[in-house]
Order: sequence, then structure tokens, then C-alpha cells
Amino acid sequence: PTTTTTPPPSGSYGTGDVRATLTWTGDCDLDLHVIDPSGTEIYYSNSTSPSGGRLDVDDIPGSGEVGTHIESVYWPIGGAPRGSYSSFVRNLGGTVSSACGYTLEVYVNESYVTGSSGTLADGADSPTSGWSF
Repeated sequence: PTTTTTPPPSGSYGTGDVRATLTWTGDCDLDLHVIDPSGTEIYYSNSTSPSGGRLDVDDIPGSGEVGTHIESVYWPIGGAPRGSYSSFVRNLGGTVSSACGYTLEVYVNESYVTGSSGTLADGADSPTSGWSF
């Protein structure tokens, strides 16, 4: 994307062969979804995949907590399977915010390859971003 909502909050998240990072503002419960080459979807209810991917940061804002939030899925160095991946963001709603600005960035070997940014209404999904490793 050409713009970001805000700089990511300080803290640590995994890096490696493949990393998808979601940042947003507002108290919306945004969820990052990443689908690996085998079709396994990594998200809050399925935080790891047999291929080695893992959701290492799952941020659920409290009511009215409108600061910057982050979620991240990654495969460690030497651990990502070859093939096609995809990712998207889902807005599960907020208490104060009904829509939230987001930025999804995908990196392969720590180089940006794809993503999306915009505003997601309550219950909406972002466009799907696809890439290969």
C-alpha cells in the first residue's frame, strides 16, 4: 500500500520467510486471515498450521480502546512451504467504532510484496491479497 494508518505499535512479532502484518486504529475487532498453500487458514480460531505458520500476535481491543493495534502471522526462516498464499482482514465489530482504518502488509524474506489498506465497516472483509513463495 502507499499509505499506512499509523506506525505499528512497539513490540515484537515474528519474522521469517513469509510475514503478514495487520495494523489498525479504533476499537474494532479486526482479524487477520492467512491461507497457506495447503489451504489451511490461520486466524484467531486456528492459530497454527501444519506447514509451520503461526498467528503470533492476536490483538482484541477493549471497548473504546482506539489506539493502534496489530496482528501478525509468520513462517520462520526456512519454514515456509513453496506455493500460493492469500490473506484478508475481517471486521468483527467494535463498541465505539463501527468502521476502522486498516493496513495489511505482506513480506517475503522481509521485502514487501502485496497488501491493502482502507476502511472496513462492521462485518466487512477486505480485498484478498495473493502472493507466491
